[in-house]
Parts: sequence; structure tokens; C-alpha cells
Amino acid sequence: MQVGEKISQIRRAKNFTQQEMAKKLGISVTAYHAIENDETDIALSRLQQVAKVLGVHEWALLLPESGVNIIGEVKDNTGGTNGVNNLFSFGEFSPERDSYKAHIEDLKKQIETQGQTIASLQKMMEALVGK
Repeated sequence: MQVGEKISQIRRAKNFTQQEMAKKLGISVTAYHAIENDETDIALSRLQQVAKVLGVHEWALLLPESGVNIIGEVKDNTGGTNGVNNLFSFGEFSPERDSYKAHIEDLKKQIETQGQTIASLQKMMEALVGK
């Protein structure tokens, strides 16, 4: 799927018209139509602008299909939220995702163990200082 097709797919899923998109981007409907039909090369700055209007990250418009659901939302930090929320729904990447989750859990356990070690050392220091 080409970038323009992805833009069109997301636009329709968000119930935006081409006219609305063109207006929000400050371009003509003809220019916007050319973007969706892959009749023009899209500059990175324009891609970022389109992604922002659609509420997705520009990566979502560039990634190959590979089982990734690109429809999601990006929350800006003006509303007290920071970062990407529900950006990707992984299909064939789930083994990688599971591997990362397992690694994160291992790191959490290491942090917990280190916290317990620090607490034990603090108690030892308090006992030494108290004598």
C-alpha cells in the first residue's frame, strides 16, 4: 500500500472529506487529491502535517503493511498526556513484542531486587551509625 492510499484509508476511517483535509493543511483540494493518489512526492514536513491532522504518527503512514494496523491516535502533551497512544496493533510482530515484554519484566525484577538490596544496606548503615 502506498503512502497516499494509507492517508486516504485513515482519512475515511476518521470521517474527514478531502475538502476538510485540504483546508486543514492549507492547500487546494487538487493538491490534496494528488497526495492521496500518489501523483506527487510528499515532503517530510507535509507528511508530518498530514499525520498530525489525522491524529497518527508519520511512521504509521510510512510502515509497510506487515500486519500492522496503522489507525490510532497521537495525543499531544497539551492535554496532560505525552506520547503515542494506541498507535499500532501488531499482527505478525507479536513474537517480537512478546520478547520485549519478557525483557521488560526481567528488568523490572532486577530493579525490584536492587531496591531490596538498597533497603538492606540502608538498614545496615543505620545499625552501624546507631552503635
